[in-house]
Amino acid sequence: MQIRPSPVPPGRAIVLANLNLDRGIPAGDRSLALDSRDDEINGADDLKDLTRLPRPAANGEVTPDSTFVALLDGGDRNRVRLFGPVGSDGKWQRVLGASVNPRRIATEYTAAYPGPDELLIESLTLPGAPVFDPADRNGKEIRLEWGYRVPGVGDVLEPRVVTIAPLLLPSNLEPVDRVYMTCLYDYDVTFNHPTLAEVIAALREVLGPDRVPVNTRPEPDGGVRYLPHDPFDPDAIGGLYLIDGHYFSDPWTQDEVKIGYCLLPGPRHTQVALHNPRGRDLGPWVSRLLPGKELGLFNDLDQVADDSISYGGNLEVSPPVEIETPPAPSGPAGPEIADPPRAPFGKIILGRGEVLAFTEVVPPEAADLEQELSGELGVPGWLFDLFEKYDFDLDRDVTSVGNTRPGERWRVVDAPIVDYGPRVFEIRRRDGLLDVYLLRLHAPGYRSFLEAQGVQPILPLDVSWLAVGHVDEFVTVVPSRAVDADAPRRDFRVVTASPQVAVDLLLAAKAYEPTDLFRGRQEIYSDDETGDLSLTDARRSVADVLGIHQEFNENLHRQKMLLIEERLRTQLDLGEGRLLRLPVLFAKPPGMAAGTLGLILHKETFNWTTAYTPNLVNLVVLDDLVLLPRPLGPRLRPREVNLILARQLGMELSAEQLARLAGEPHWARRGALVNDIAAIFGVSIGAVRNHPANNPMGQSVFGSDGRTYRQWERVWIPEKSIDLFEAYACCALERLSLRVRFVEDWDAYHMGLGELHCGINVQRTPREIDPGYQGPYWWET
Repeated sequence: MQIRPSPVPPGRAIVLANLNLDRGIPAGDRSLALDSRDDEINGADDLKDLTRLPRPAANGEVTPDSTFVALLDGGDRNRVRLFGPVGSDGKWQRVLGASVNPRRIATEYTAAYPGPDELLIESLTLPGAPVFDPADRNGKEIRLEWGYRVPGVGDVLEPRVVTIAPLLLPSNLEPVDRVYMTCLYDYDVTFNHPTLAEVIAALREVLGPDRVPVNTRPEPDGGVRYLPHDPFDPDAIGGLYLIDGHYFSDPWTQDEVKIGYCLLPGPRHTQVALHNPRGRDLGPWVSRLLPGKELGLFNDLDQVADDSISYGGNLEVSPPVEIETPPAPSGPAGPEIADPPRAPFGKIILGRGEVLAFTEVVPPEAADLEQELSGELGVPGWLFDLFEKYDFDLDRDVTSVGNTRPGERWRVVDAPIVDYGPRVFEIRRRDGLLDVYLLRLHAPGYRSFLEAQGVQPILPLDVSWLAVGHVDEFVTVVPSRAVDADAPRRDFRVVTASPQVAVDLLLAAKAYEPTDLFRGRQEIYSDDETGDLSLTDARRSVADVLGIHQEFNENLHRQKMLLIEERLRTQLDLGEGRLLRLPVLFAKPPGMAAGTLGLILHKETFNWTTAYTPNLVNLVVLDDLVLLPRPLGPRLRPREVNLILARQLGMELSAEQLARLAGEPHWARRGALVNDIAAIFGVSIGAVRNHPANNPMGQSVFGSDGRTYRQWERVWIPEKSIDLFEAYACCALERLSLRVRFVEDWDAYHMGLGELHCGINVQRTPREIDPGYQGPYWWET
């Protein structure tokens, strides 16, 4: 099957933002050497990134003594660059628009009659970039007028609207092209070696070993170390890019960039990395080393963002939504959605914080709200008193107030908090009452940039209740490859984190003899008196976990997740059975009063939660293989697991599935004693020592003294028991004809308040270039 033709729409031209590097890899900062930052056409490959504009036909008024003229709107002169031919040998020179020399920026180009056969045009940036005026047309159109200057008549011109191709973001349904991870180092030890090893093995299953070349260095103890890739040898990178953590010690690749694509008729495309507002250690890697010939960079939003709400983990993309969904009011599920359009290219699922702090009758001393809260007279004293009544002590020297919707809404901005920024409140008047909301807002220009692309509408969800504040902590999308004659060609399921399912599984396990959770793992302990940090055993019994976290998670299910799920069903047009829950238990904030989740009280009490169990929803989709963080849940006998699954899901695991889940790997550091490992997991020393997996090629992973001698050793724990959370996830996902792998991420990711998806960035192939793709294209909608 051939790709359906995608001709340029009549009277319309589409241009790419020329943000890649076709002139070679520079030694310095690559973001300063993009093709958009020079006045040249850098060879044949760069020429392909430009759009050809054929010369308009001359009408009857035009005479041979006329002059060809092209005019750019003044506001567009810094957005595009046009090239005209030089002689007849195929060379081009910049003639109109932007220039690296500010004195050469031009809004008019003239040439002798009849003028060039065509001009070439490139965009310097994407729609919604800071150089655009948000009120100017729709943010992505360039107005060009051209024609002839006729003696005695004047300018005889016709308009030509040129549209800058928007940035589209792919969903998890698209094929994997490349994966980005950081090699993290703790002194001279690769701290995240277990995660790297298991992800590399999985990626080679999907792409094949040849597409995942990895350099290793033998260790003196017989182990191997994964080496980061050389950014100046792009041909050697393939389907996996390992970033050097010696220079960029930051595991959160998902947060730093989102990789999308821009598409032209043909279809032609270029992939572009959106550098998110963050300002962390990976920022210099993105700017200096990431862009190349095959990957452009949009760097205009790069800025320090105190609150992580503007990071990439707070942005997911749904599959297409073919109907106009109904409006949604503001509430616990998220902000108001006014008029949701069709979304044939999916919706951007974007988190925003908006939580009701308190409601109060308009104070008697507030005689004129419009004037008193305009900011022109400072902040009225009664406002400080009102906020302090509800434990929001505002800084009287710094706090400001102003209108956001005259007569109805006012914004209150408090003094900045370290590592967070200022608290921002919005006061909304309602029938003699004041509803006061605490907001978590995106970095300046971030949401407006996403909206300016104009193709993927935003579906906002509330993240005020989460410490990190990312939607990938509770929702994602997986493909469904199950055989179903009635299913659409690109079937999928929306997966949500379910604290209720986690509680139900733990309660069911409690009726048997479950193992503890988190066996063999350590967590950070902070001494309340001294503030000293130390490592302590993380294992917890099922009874202890339920005793602390059950009530909080049941309330979280009723008061938050059920409402979010309903918004997802409505706004993504999910039919019956298309929403799938996975068990995730969230941590109860210590000392939190009822009704204060999501609030920041006294500038120091952050009533936020994080995943207590490794977050199964923070998964990574690699085509039909799904990587989930190893949940480290309670383990039970196979028969007991199937009894619980039958009650919870109405399904059981097959004997083959149960056999595959029996036992578990444990990554031991150098010097770990086999006796200690056996005691931790409740198995015999001989069973561990003698298991074939612990004697590869006839050599034991333990020395004669019973200790592991490699920096990292994958020790197999020969148990017959099954992890209940793993079993539930397999039962739910494998019925979609997906393959499931569990990956160790406790030390390097979970203890840093993230999981696999946070630390693995997947670059995907656009669906529009698939040979069988039959449309639609973004310019047709």
